[in-house]
Amino acid sequence: MKSEKRTLIVFLLITSLSFSLLGPVVTSSQEFGDENINGQIGGPSENNPGQIGPGGQDNTQNSQSRYQYQVQEMTIEGEGNCTRIRSRYGEAPADEMLDIFFSIDTAPVFLLSFSSTQIGNTNEQHFRLIVERLIEYIDRNANGQYDNNDAVVSTIHFSNVTFANITYTSTITSEGGRMTIIRTNTLDDLFGIVIYVTDKKTSFMNSTITPKEIKFDFNIRDYPFMNQASQLALQSLVETPFTITTQQRTYDQVDHDNLQESKMNITSSSRNGFFSWVNNAIVDNVSKPVNVAVISKTEQTFYEGEQSSFTQTQVIFSYARGKNILHDPKIGVFSVLGTILPSVLQVEYLSVIYLIACLISGVVFYGVIHYRKKV
Repeated sequence: MKSEKRTLIVFLLITSLSFSLLGPVVTSSQEFGDENINGQIGGPSENNPGQIGPGGQDNTQNSQSRYQYQVQEMTIEGEGNCTRIRSRYGEAPADEMLDIFFSIDTAPVFLLSFSSTQIGNTNEQHFRLIVERLIEYIDRNANGQYDNNDAVVSTIHFSNVTFANITYTSTITSEGGRMTIIRTNTLDDLFGIVIYVTDKKTSFMNSTITPKEIKFDFNIRDYPFMNQASQLALQSLVETPFTITTQQRTYDQVDHDNLQESKMNITSSSRNGFFSWVNNAIVDNVSKPVNVAVISKTEQTFYEGEQSSFTQTQVIFSYARGKNILHDPKIGVFSVLGTILPSVLQVEYLSVIYLIACLISGVVFYGVIHYRKKV
């Protein structure tokens, strides 16, 4: 009888210890932004053929960099007309993969997708962002943004414009990470896109960049205005089968960033992507507000008795008139989970799990003490 009681006591103590240790392990495994580098293929001083090295530039057709982390591997594969940025979370082949593909074949296009076998789907194209055109317009209703009531003076459709081959530059950040800078522009240098990718959480240009997102700049230079009273708008299009909501924030409690920003959330049943932008642009070296129109329409399709919906959302940025305009959006994901918990869980729930684990361990420990007193 005493042997059975001792066995029960040992079992309860082990259960209490397991619960108390499980929470920190789960929580720490999801914090990707501040992970330390375990190993890096092609270190900071290494410049191999076909690989982007720090401070160098590579215009070859198959340039590639790899960064290895405890819970993440980032790969950047670049060619003249496209770039693929892949981030793997976890260590097993079946782990979650975030894929951001950028192409200038027709117009500048960003495609954000996921691949995973953990929840039954191998590839999910989450959303596509197309940079469509520049619009010179007369603001007839004086509301500060382009809409259907305004008169279009001239347009530049990027599907009709040739972009220069994509180039790559790499540098080491003050935080010890590596930042890759990806550039392309129209042949006349009127419009350019600069993409910033980092393998470690980095403070950059009054903003914060993490491995779960990319920051990019829209640069407009010397637009050939045809009217003295006109101004410019940049039209983009977001396409997705998932739910779109918009929000405005003035403070990022995770990154402690006071930058005013607006965000478009693209949410599926298990994943959260986003397209965000700063509420001000730099126009001729002066910060000026950006007025944004968001116009959505949802199309219903029917195939073999099944119904699906697809949303197209125009995001039109209206800028103050100037010779040089600089604006910086981002795309990325809120969270990508590894293999310890199912992908359908969100990071914000981990603190609750940890709290419950602590409470259970406390109750079990108290029960052990009370039981031993009776014995």
